[in-house]
Amino acid sequence: MFPLLLKDSIFSVAQRQFLTDARFLNCLRMFCSRKTDEQTSHSPSGDIASDASYVPRRYRKRQADSLRSSHSRSVSVSRTLESENHGKLQVKGMLDDMITNSDKDKGFVETFSSDVDENKKSKEHEKHSQIIRPEIDPETKSFTFFPGQGSQFVGMGKQLLPFPGVKGLYDHASEILKYDLLKLCLYGPKSELDKTIHCQPAVFVTSVAAIERLKEENFQGIENTIATAGYSVGEFAAMVFAGMMSFEDALSVVKVRAQAMQRASEETPSGMMTVFCFWGTKLNLATEAAKQYCKEHHHIEDPVCKIASYLFPEVKVIAGHDEALDFIEKNKKDFGIRSCKRIAVSGAFHTPLMDSARKPVSHALRRIEIHRPKFPILSNVTSNRLQNNANFHKTIVNQLVKPVKWEQIMSTLFTRDKTKSAFPYTYECGPGNQLGIFLDKMNNKAFKNYRNIQV
Repeated sequence: MFPLLLKDSIFSVAQRQFLTDARFLNCLRMFCSRKTDEQTSHSPSGDIASDASYVPRRYRKRQADSLRSSHSRSVSVSRTLESENHGKLQVKGMLDDMITNSDKDKGFVETFSSDVDENKKSKEHEKHSQIIRPEIDPETKSFTFFPGQGSQFVGMGKQLLPFPGVKGLYDHASEILKYDLLKLCLYGPKSELDKTIHCQPAVFVTSVAAIERLKEENFQGIENTIATAGYSVGEFAAMVFAGMMSFEDALSVVKVRAQAMQRASEETPSGMMTVFCFWGTKLNLATEAAKQYCKEHHHIEDPVCKIASYLFPEVKVIAGHDEALDFIEKNKKDFGIRSCKRIAVSGAFHTPLMDSARKPVSHALRRIEIHRPKFPILSNVTSNRLQNNANFHKTIVNQLVKPVKWEQIMSTLFTRDKTKSAFPYTYECGPGNQLGIFLDKMNNKAFKNYRNIQV
């Protein structure tokens, strides 16, 4: 059967690729159906020349010669064609089975990534989507997010203590950190809690503790999770939630990360500032002008001023030298900036000023065990799925000096075309509700299914 089919046809490609790709198999199945339908539609009494286009090239001359040969020769060629037709029907059935088995082997990925705009979506893409993706009600699924530094407040964790395992979680964290974390979270003082060295472990542990409350109050919310993400240090809570690393390992890295970032912050007077923009705001020009100002007026050799976080449309966080931020704040109208607000942090996080923190964090990551996540974790650095591969350590370390692409992550998860209005439930586990506010600004329809787990 196969020697008759593979010559100069799409079947040779199928054989080389082992017929494993579902999309290719579908095209192959359509090819077989078209060929079979066209071939069987011919009258049985038609001559061989009328069917020559359906016969491999190396047989066409032989069939043409058969017209000039004896009647027995014609009958022989006719039998060959019938055998070939039967073979194609068998291949078509085989392909149907292989496509089904291929889908079963791969499993359907239950995710709700951004839908393709209808104007850009081709009919072939629609057919492919119908084959590899089932219809799933988004409201039966959920996303879980974890906040970052800046969400902390004195008293956080109090509402979590009645739930099983929470007190033990704080006690275990205190043993690793070598100070009473729960006491610091409950009673402060605020000046100590706000320090990077204390704030990051406090937010991380409280966020993981909030998962215990979600388990008790809405276990289905956890069972139905199809994706997770965390803002800055919250990404470590997301990795624990997805089973990518243990609580102890994650906390040990967060501890090193907080200490390294604290030291980097003390090396250079720097900070962060939220910038509220218009559509016509020249933010890139503002940062470049600020760096030039620092060079000329403060003699800073390599000034830093850049976007450190994309929160939602028209709102960004910039970070860098204090002098650069002061310049932008004073001249905001010249660049079309609506308003600015300084953030109460000790340094320019997610910029090159944190470069000295990369080495200790890298060493800490190499001492722990990384597992395959149970569901996708969207990376701050790339806004794509975070995977346990050769680039994992590099991606996590680069988070220190690269901007947080939170707006892009939200766009990936919540963008829909106009015909789709249903969204998964969204849970924010950790202190505050800042991530919910960002979601409301980006997509108020998706925000209707937002829930904040009180801590």
